[in-house]
Amino acid sequence: MQFRNIIAVIAFGAVSIGTHAANRPDGYVTICSEGKTCTLTAPALVAFGRSDQFTFRQMQAGSFPCDEVNFGQRVGGGVNECSIPKATPGPSSSSSSSSSGSSSGGQCYNTTPPGYTYCGKPGDSCTFEGTRQGVVAAHYRTPGSPWATFNQVSPAQTFTGSLACTDASFTGLRFHPTSDPRPGTFAGCARCFVNGSVTATIPGGASTSSSSSSSSSSSSGNGITGASCSSTGITNMAGTIVIPAGTTFDGGCRTYIPSAAMEASSNAQPVFKLENGGTLKNAIIGGKGADGVHTHGDVTINNVRWLQVSRHAVQAREIGNVIVTNASVNTATATVFTGTPVGAWYWVKNLVTGGTPTSIFLEQQNDVIRSHFQCLNCSISNAQTVFRAGHVEGSAIIADSVLRGVGAPCTGYAQGYCNVQNVIISP
Repeated sequence: MQFRNIIAVIAFGAVSIGTHAANRPDGYVTICSEGKTCTLTAPALVAFGRSDQFTFRQMQAGSFPCDEVNFGQRVGGGVNECSIPKATPGPSSSSSSSSSGSSSGGQCYNTTPPGYTYCGKPGDSCTFEGTRQGVVAAHYRTPGSPWATFNQVSPAQTFTGSLACTDASFTGLRFHPTSDPRPGTFAGCARCFVNGSVTATIPGGASTSSSSSSSSSSSSGNGITGASCSSTGITNMAGTIVIPAGTTFDGGCRTYIPSAAMEASSNAQPVFKLENGGTLKNAIIGGKGADGVHTHGDVTINNVRWLQVSRHAVQAREIGNVIVTNASVNTATATVFTGTPVGAWYWVKNLVTGGTPTSIFLEQQNDVIRSHFQCLNCSISNAQTVFRAGHVEGSAIIADSVLRGVGAPCTGYAQGYCNVQNVIISP
């Protein structure tokens, strides 16, 4: 399958010192070069490219080739590189070093205890579902000595929902600012791990409060709640995140803010691209929303919040079933869902929208296949209409919902194919 990724050009010259083009985005570290095999110990957003031009793709834990076949395109003129955010757990084999020095002149060496997943360094925290066993591991060496001169793993302790990587979290342990091989102490190189997947690693000092939102989009009453995500941190984006076919991207309820280039009205880029069978869950889309989420085939979107929709929240680029559950749009000035250019079937449940959207779903007049839109348990405020159909056979079901200040449930050709059941309509 050909991956149609988005190339993002990062203008380093305006914000960084020096004039040389970089072979990795700012804040990333190279894990292997083109033609080599990279290994990840945890899922990561991998950048492939050189000279300030990159293709981004979400990769799962394991090994993958760093090449054009895997990322869809390469940048000519030299060797491309694969890189990951510095906060991401690195490869389990050889890679460029992401170690940091300590006050005693040594280096940290981050390896993952068998059966565990990276949570964070001292001051960070991580979130996860259910109960996990957490440990602290310190991997340290002094210059000239073998790796893991000081390699100690603490006894496991139990945590539920989250783990703050601080000595206060672990009974009987303390973190030490320098290398200290005495029992019960952990050096500045200490790292925290849990025995299972994590939904997010939150850097020390990152905000854990949600962005402000209008009251109309936070809860509607009548059991309609929308998305439950509150922001666990911010990810500044340089390009589209591609979610490959058949995979799941868990955003950890972080706020994903598109760059100015992605927001450009003349060439807006999607924040996420969902390929057939893909799932996007637990994410907040910030900024103006850029070109929203592009879908290609049958996809699922769950627990996603859009802070602002100025173009559209979701656009079906290929025909398929688009399942959207537990979603919120804080404010919108445009259409929320669209079926252009080939029609689509949207199945929406537990949606809350605010602002003044022109419509919740828009079927274009040039759609060659009729669209269907089903909205169950939806709370919609101040929209001109819920379903605006451009195809003579477009259809909609709106049920068990609340419409406030909505001009009409359905407009356009859909008026004869609009089924409204158990809906509260108020000014």
